Amino acid sequence: MAMLTLRISDDLNDRLTMMAEKTGRTKTWFVKKLIREGLADLEDQIMAEKAFAEYHAAGGRNQPMIEWSEYLKSAEVDDLPYDEGPASTK
Repeated sequence: MAMLTLRISDDLNDRLTMMAEKTGRTKTWFVKKLIREGLADLEDQIMAEKAFAEYHAAGGRNQPMIEWSEYLKSAEVDDLPYDEGPASTK
């Protein structure tokens, strides 16, 4: 299992601490949940943006919506190019 260290503001730390205390869960549990759900949302967003770009490049209305829907179901997130920007830490 990998370990990740990050700095967060005092405000975020206080909020995490409050949620952990009120629920009996750990701050780690909340951070993992947020990362997992946030990544799923980002994957969905990236897939939709890629599909729309391909739809638009194909002339937009020339591609029936059912084909676009089928493409979204079959596309692989790992195949998508993703620019992590200047803050990348590979």
